[in-house]
Amino acid sequence: MKLLRKELVEGCLPSAPEYRYQFSQPWRRQAIGRLRELGDLDYYADFPRPYFRVRTPGGTQIKGVEGDACCRVIFARDDPAQREEFDARLIRCLNQPLETARRS
Repeated sequence: MKLLRKELVEGCLPSAPEYRYQFSQPWRRQAIGRLRELGDLDYYADFPRPYFRVRTPGGTQIKGVEGDACCRVIFARDDPAQREEFDARLIRCLNQPLETARRS
């Protein structure tokens, strides 16, 4: 999955910015499972539109729906360095070889 763009969501708190991340592919169960590497994953596969949420140790949250090509990312504070580090970790997590992801 490639991150195509991210947009600041209007109306969010300036101290805890929320972004909409648009990806090259829709979220699938396998990619959602890989997010465990970033923090605590809640995955509600039995919902009519399967929903997932990840809470990282640093307070960042990822929320999305399986089958959509976007998700929301809410940061605990407005820190550009934290956002940049998170983006790098997210992309590495989503694009690691399948065998490595299974061992995690």
